[in-house]
Amino acid sequence: MRQRVTISYSIDLEDLPNEVGRLLESMFESVDQLQILCAMPSEVLSITTLDKISEMKNSIIAMDSQLTDIDALIRGYLNHASQLKQPIEDSADKLEQLDSLRQKIENLKRPHESTAQEPTQR
Repeated sequence: MRQRVTISYSIDLEDLPNEVGRLLESMFESVDQLQILCAMPSEVLSITTLDKISEMKNSIIAMDSQLTDIDALIRGYLNHASQLKQPIEDSADKLEQLDSLRQKIENLKRPHESTAQEPTQR
């Protein structure tokens, strides 16, 4: 069985669709190669068939790893995109709160201003 390693690298956000597309193309090529392996063997009960089955299983494991990587990239992007929207929504809420506080301050000033403007009687 082939060993897998995890690597990490960064790319520009605008390059992500091309990178995910490249990985999907590679996975689709693996599917095509697997389909070729799935041809019916001439002799079913043989070492050759066992070898072919082993090769197909390894191919499926590799495709699963490719799909896991692609899944993680897409989920990471969607998470990032949702976090970009969140500050905008938070800012709108904060602006509403700020407007509400300003209105309350204005309401508190009004009675004080009317008292300050009335002449005092002696």
